[in-house]
Amino acid sequence: MLKKIFIIAALVITGAVVYFGQAAWVNSQKEVHRSEPAVVESTSNANSEDSNGSSESQTEEGTGDLEDLITSQPEDVQQFWLSSQESGETVDITFVATESAVTQEENWTTLAEEGFLSSYEEIDFTFSLITHENEGTSQDWLTSLQSEAVSFEGKDIVLYELPVINDNGMLSSDDQVYYTTRFIEEMQSDYPDTHLFTLPSQPLYNSTYYPGELETVREVVEEQNIPFLNHWEDWPSIDDEELENYLTEDNDPNELGSKTWGTYLVNYFSAN
Repeated sequence: MLKKIFIIAALVITGAVVYFGQAAWVNSQKEVHRSEPAVVESTSNANSEDSNGSSESQTEEGTGDLEDLITSQPEDVQQFWLSSQESGETVDITFVATESAVTQEENWTTLAEEGFLSSYEEIDFTFSLITHENEGTSQDWLTSLQSEAVSFEGKDIVLYELPVINDNGMLSSDDQVYYTTRFIEEMQSDYPDTHLFTLPSQPLYNSTYYPGELETVREVVEEQNIPFLNHWEDWPSIDDEELENYLTEDNDPNELGSKTWGTYLVNYFSAN
């Protein structure tokens, strides 16, 4: 009888050790995921080899077309495009996105990439997509930048989807302002040659605090002379039931929402 009791006790203790050990491991992995972003995809394209001729007249014509495409962009970015065309150097564009925004195979990053390739035919490109594991907040992205878990070294243009949608319910408005401000300041300090563009995540139907939080962050961004590409202008209003047709049941952008988002960016970068 005593032997059976010892056996049962040993089994209970072993089971408890396994259970709590696994739980601790899972939690440790969550912490790792919150602090380590991952480069999900990297592609490249050499447009000039496919579409450019070598004559001087063709180069001059291409320059004129490029100048028309970039008129909506800041002057320093316009100069960058013209210098890149003249030097023939590859332009490195990085998309920083929330995981929910890229659930569709065709999403704002892929549509923007297609837009660059079709519009800027004289330019060679490399594209990268960076997402944060476990839907990073503004604090997570700043931590990743400071720890160099994510680097923008050699990146010419970064399209940064502001993670306000992930901050909602996690950070106060003051914290959002602080982390966003620090992120931009450190980006500009550590990567002075990188041109930063910001944009919001998808709008949410009947959302209460999210729009106000985003507007506050937008003011911070624009005060630092960083472009804010407000694709919400092309979506239905947040109090319009039609907005639900642009989102999945999980409030991620569906095919229509992704197309609306991506098309706005294509139009901005082609001055339409």
